[in-house]
Amino acid sequence: MVCYAIGALLALAGALGFFADATFDTSASQAGDPVAGGNANDQLQGDGFLGFEVNGWHNVVHLVSGILWLLLASQRGSARLGAIAFGLVYALVTIAGLIDGNDVLGTLPVNAPDNLLHIALSLLGLMAGFASPGGGTATAGSRPRRHLSTTTTTAHRLSRATRTGASPAPGANGPRSRQGLRPSRS
Repeated sequence: MVCYAIGALLALAGALGFFADATFDTSASQAGDPVAGGNANDQLQGDGFLGFEVNGWHNVVHLVSGILWLLLASQRGSARLGAIAFGLVYALVTIAGLIDGNDVLGTLPVNAPDNLLHIALSLLGLMAGFASPGGGTATAGSRPRRHLSTTTTTAHRLSRATRTGASPAPGANGPRSRQGLRPSRS
C-alpha cells in the first residue's frame, strides 16, 4: 500500500512539475547574460513548485520514480526490493544534494526543501522495504499458501498405489486406520 501511495504522489508531482518548469537547460549563463543560458550566476536554476526547485529533468526523475513504484507494488518481493533500492538511490541523491547544495550531478536543481524531501523519501523507502515480509502478491487480505493436509496426502498415495498396481503402505487409508496392522488370514 505504501508503494502505491508513494508511486502515485511522485508520478503526480513529476507530471504537475512540468507546469512550473518544463525546460531541460542545464548550461550556465553565457558571459553574464542570464537570458542566453537560462541559469544565473553559473549555477543550475529551476523554477519553484510547491517550494521545491524543479526543471524538466527533475520532473522526469520524479515521474519515472513514481511509475516504477507503481509497477513494482503489485508483488511483495518486487515492492520490497524496489523500496530498498529506491531508498538507497535517494540516499545517494540526498548526499549529492547536500554536498553541492545547488544541484545533483549538474542536472537536477535542488534547494533545502528538496534535500529534506529526499531524506524523507530515502528513509521511507528503506523502512517500507525492510519492514515488508516479501514474497507473494501484495493484495489486501491475501493468505499464505496452505500445506497439503494428511488426508490429501494419504489420498494421493492411495491413488498412486492403485495406478501402479502396488499395494498401499500399511496405514495408508488414513492416520487412524488399523488396516495395515491386522495380521493376514492366509
